[in-house]
Amino acid sequence: MNSVAGPRAVFGTKKKDYSGVQARGSAMANAFTTNAAMFGTLPITLVAFTALLAAFVLAQAVVTETKAKGSATLRNTKGNALWSAMQVLQKFVQNLADGLPADSAASLIEAAGLLVGKIGAHQKAVLTAALTETHDPSEVALISDASNQEIHRLNARAQHFRAERGELGELEVPVPGVHYGIRQGDRVAMIDQHHEPGVERIENGSRGEVLDVTPAGEVLIEFDVTGRKRTLAGDDLGRVRLGYAQHIHRAQGATVTRTLVVTGGWQTSKEPAYVEASRARQGTDWFVSREDLGVEGHDTARIQRLAENMRRSHAQTPSLAHPELADRDYGTHFHRSIAPSRTSRIPGIVRTLNRIVNPPAQERTR
Repeated sequence: MNSVAGPRAVFGTKKKDYSGVQARGSAMANAFTTNAAMFGTLPITLVAFTALLAAFVLAQAVVTETKAKGSATLRNTKGNALWSAMQVLQKFVQNLADGLPADSAASLIEAAGLLVGKIGAHQKAVLTAALTETHDPSEVALISDASNQEIHRLNARAQHFRAERGELGELEVPVPGVHYGIRQGDRVAMIDQHHEPGVERIENGSRGEVLDVTPAGEVLIEFDVTGRKRTLAGDDLGRVRLGYAQHIHRAQGATVTRTLVVTGGWQTSKEPAYVEASRARQGTDWFVSREDLGVEGHDTARIQRLAENMRRSHAQTPSLAHPELADRDYGTHFHRSIAPSRTSRIPGIVRTLNRIVNPPAQERTR
């Protein structure tokens, strides 16, 4: 049985999502054209793949614009042919990536116009809803072996759910370096020491609750354990992050009532799994995306695959953060309501394409 030993090449869309298939196929065609030297001889010629893509785009346009009889059947036929070709190229890229170090593999996958498997948006929404609805945020640790960018997104969504239920203040102060702000009632954590002359310093990793936020941008925080209070503002807020979700390395040594764990991707290994499973006094809930367990969750050996990944040691393997755009749906000012949308995948695809074309600076995983 093959286990997932590194970054996985994924489409980020399903076969019946015709707009998504068209977008991913176009991204792949453009990427293979631009980066031809990286891939050598493809199992399907670029000319043939481009022809399949063009035929599908034309058939889809006929369905959309004319709704002529039989046009949907023709579109489905062209779509099936394109999807099969995409799968052949996906497998080709994955085979190349499997022989590379994790960082090089991730770069190769993105150079092919594919996505590196991450936490699905729906999974993140379900997870953060579970965190904020069923647990006191001060008594639970939401931990993950994902990138810092994913942690930021989880934090922003958890904050959003709490704000929707009226648990947070209305006034929000921006936090330098991230795409969200801080409100009264938020759980926060320090990512660096803070020292003021004449008072005891606040240590890196200290966690607490925001007691007040002023129009002048001052944030009053009461820290757990010590009970000390400190007012931060301006650049000092860059030392603060929302504290609902955290990376496994920041969770080491912590003990909480309950733990929610996000895992299952290529980063999953023996060392993180131990930390994830040993933080809680009363129980641990595991959240793993179907994409990481098997094909749309239907792989009968999916739990075995997860177990194999957790037995694998990455003690000598450097970590790699995969940067992505800020979560515009759940950032400052909450531009989007919680109501689900069937079209929500399309903006995500657009943002992902933009990330591939204009990658942001990488942030090192802590």
